[in-house]
Amino acid sequence: MPANLRLPVLALFFIFFACSQETGEGDKTLADSSALVDKSVVPKVRVDLLDASGFKALKRKYQGKVLLINTWATWCLPCKEEFPDLVRLARKYENSDVAIIGVSVDYPDEVNSKIIPFLNSQQANFPNFVQDFKQPEDLINLFNEKWRGAVPATFIYDKKGIQRAFLLGKHTFEEFKSEIETIRSDS
Repeated sequence: MPANLRLPVLALFFIFFACSQETGEGDKTLADSSALVDKSVVPKVRVDLLDASGFKALKRKYQGKVLLINTWATWCLPCKEEFPDLVRLARKYENSDVAIIGVSVDYPDEVNSKIIPFLNSQQANFPNFVQDFKQPEDLINLFNEKWRGAVPATFIYDKKGIQRAFLLGKHTFEEFKSEIETIRSDS
């Protein structure tokens, strides 16, 4: 992206994906795009691109499980604060009927410089993706039309793939667990 366009695009992206201060497998991979991947970086985690078709494939893949998808960004303090609870949640529900997925709203070209280092520092133990949408509103509308793009935001789907919870802002392990258990018992 030309340097003179990066700042305005970043500003627009931030408007759509502003950090919320509230408390409370795609079919493309980055490895397929040599322009985006620094071969000298050896990630401990894998970060795939996620577009609309990848999102639909992801939901199909996890049908039969309760699916929690958390959207986050490396520049978002509440996202960073809640991330350890997501790691703990993934550990609790490992090998169960619950799947935890992360979707970074950072730029795809920031995978090696920001996303992978953050995930490694957090010892991320669940699949993570980076958004690959041309327009921020395409991502927003795909996840939930009531969502305005603020992160962190968490979407929880039942075993049939129907969204049952939309949590905006930072949440705790106990809050996530309570939502998951409610959805599991209703499924």
